[in-house]
Amino acid sequence: MESCLPCGHIYGFSCINKWLKRSPNSRKCPQCKKLCKLKDVRVLYAARLCVADEELQKRVITLEAECAYLKQSHKSVYERVLEEMRNEMDEKSMELKGKFRKICEEMDARHKLNEARCEALEKMFPEMPNMRGN
Repeated sequence: MESCLPCGHIYGFSCINKWLKRSPNSRKCPQCKKLCKLKDVRVLYAARLCVADEELQKRVITLEAECAYLKQSHKSVYERVLEEMRNEMDEKSMELKGKFRKICEEMDARHKLNEARCEALEKMFPEMPNMRGN
């Protein structure tokens, strides 16, 4: 949190808090040496502050660029993993469909075989009641 001293100088609240508590007898602004009390420090609510030091400003810009790059790279990793998972699911789905088709074919073959057996038994024993419901 940024904060403002009565003299107008701006510091991070934790820094100025430590500074003022460290030297209780001479509570002064580190820059202009005007007297100030902790109760007079005002917290600033700013959306964004710019760094006056050019080197620090360059570092901020670099870090922001790195942050954007990392967000983008994480996004591409996520998309790649998601695509791999979709491909794997498609392969498994095709494999299951093939197994299902094979089971259905086997069941149809067994059904036809049973039908043929029933017909053969009916011919061998015509006096028996029809068990298939025909």
